[in-house]
Amino acid sequence: WPTAAQRMEWFYHKENSLLPPKKQINDFSGEFEGVVGITPKFVTDLLAVTGPLTVKGTTYDQHNFTRLLEYEVEKGYVKRGVSSWKRKEVIGNILEKIKIELFNTPLDQWEEIYRVIQKNKDTKNLMVYLKDDYLQSRIKEIGASGGIKKAFQDYLMVVDANLGARKTDPAVVKNIDYTLNESPNGLFAQVDIKYSHTEEPDWRTSDYKTYTRIYTPQGSELLELDKQNDASLKETRVRTQTEHNKTVFGTYIRIPAEENGSIHVKYKLPKKISEQLDKGEYGLYWQKQPGNNMEKIRVDVQLLNRIKSYNPAGFYAERAGEKRIRWKGELRRDRKFELRIKD
Repeated sequence: WPTAAQRMEWFYHKENSLLPPKKQINDFSGEFEGVVGITPKFVTDLLAVTGPLTVKGTTYDQHNFTRLLEYEVEKGYVKRGVSSWKRKEVIGNILEKIKIELFNTPLDQWEEIYRVIQKNKDTKNLMVYLKDDYLQSRIKEIGASGGIKKAFQDYLMVVDANLGARKTDPAVVKNIDYTLNESPNGLFAQVDIKYSHTEEPDWRTSDYKTYTRIYTPQGSELLELDKQNDASLKETRVRTQTEHNKTVFGTYIRIPAEENGSIHVKYKLPKKISEQLDKGEYGLYWQKQPGNNMEKIRVDVQLLNRIKSYNPAGFYAERAGEKRIRWKGELRRDRKFELRIKD
């Protein structure tokens, strides 16, 4: 998020400066002190506290906000005679109204507001970038910076970028399996991403077109990448690059409406991860993509030596013999998986 936030400001100033004066967003030409990123889920949680709000004749509440706002900025603005350049100004109007309502909230409800902020910070529906180094360090300390984590053991983050310019993401169910196998030749990881497009095409939903990136420990070596039911006309191509001290595998896939598709990636982990396991410990930090909840993830670890202990003990952990452990659950926030083996 810190990188994206800085780029957003650059685009803001660049695009605004190229527009004719009558179409410019406003006359602000200075520098912002920071950028705050939110998802619709954060707004609906706030609306649960404030109650319904009426903005320009339309009433929004926690249940209708997302769908109604999507309609307003995609189709409703035409009926209201609003210019396409100003069709998204309603978002600012809604947030301004919410801000006023929050500051008028009685003190006995502020604990509830705090819980909403804390929950959305943890689930990455609220992220903050500030240019002041000290303030940004504090934002990072409380876990609201949205930055890619430094991980000294195994690491995974799967990032989907919807290139279809529509609101298709909510229509796609995504499940991810992570499998780790130890062999005399090292540690081999496998990531299987399954997409299920659940809706018909309409004004807000189309085929799911995503450029998917898989962030792994720096030095990981790609062995194979396969895609199933990929409707794109492009050949199976993968781009490997280094970004934020991670090795990243990226590829494009298109999932037709009401169909399924998948990506299978296998790679060898760097030697440093194997060396940590040789010392008797293994850890996986699975970082959640902001705004993208996974209802079902699975971690399956199979080693050459007996597993002595593991954490979390919950998260539907399941022993499958002395040398194998499986976890399954959801990914609404970052997750850590750890285990120790006997000498």
